Amino acid sequence: MKIVKFKISSTDMLEDEIIEASFSESEIEKLSQFIAYADRVSEASIFSTGIPMINRMSFGPNGLILECNEYNNAQIHESLHVLRPIILEKENSSFEKIRNLLGQKFPHKMIKIKLKAIKKNTTTVCCRIIWSLKWTT
Repeated sequence: MKIVKFKISSTDMLEDEIIEASFSESEIEKLSQFIAYADRVSEASIFSTGIPMINRMSFGPNGLILECNEYNNAQIHESLHVLRPIILEKENSSFEKIRNLLGQKFPHKMIKIKLKAIKKNTTTVCCRIIWSLKWTT
């Protein structure tokens, strides 16, 4: 077992608080994998140069017309490849599994609030990315 410490600070708190929890070797490995995958995502070209955004949406004689920033299919394929281990819930180090693990190990109220907010924001961001990719490809 390995002890992991988190420092919690908030504008609602008078001073920072250190909380700790024990993690098994397999849990540490899962956390390490998640961090490595997150680093790969941040290095993907589509995320480092900016996700293609829809600039204009209109209706023409043949239906919906979408205009977006330029991208290439290789960027889309790369982004889906690096996102896969994080966004697919069945993956060993998916965001969902890591979020749940942290919630179980750190039963602090502030951690629960932050994890819930992250889940809501991440779901919204993932939906926006998927929607953008669906409509721009």
